Amino acid sequence: MKFDPEIVALFEQITSTTDPEETIDFAYSNAERLFREGKYFEAHEVLEFQWKKDFGIRKIFLQGIIQLCVSLHKIYVKPNSRGSRMQAERSKENWKLFLTLMI
Repeated sequence: MKFDPEIVALFEQITSTTDPEETIDFAYSNAERLFREGKYFEAHEVLEFQWKKDFGIRKIFLQGIIQLCVSLHKIYVKPNSRGSRMQAERSKENWKLFLTLMI
């Protein structure tokens, strides 16, 4: 898939360091902006670059958001109700795990 240069620049910024603490706020705020713009797949990709280098409970949190983004992409952009449901279920399971670990 070919991405807009703005999105590629975000990927480059996130991968510029291996320390997830240095890029989490940047990745999350840009993913949130893309999500609000209805660019669910792009939001998913930005968060996935962060997720790949993250660890622990935050990795589970990010995975839940990533799966939700994919689910919404499969509803609104590339209609696939079965795929959307599957991603939503996976997201739900990660959120359950995340909440269990937080308690």
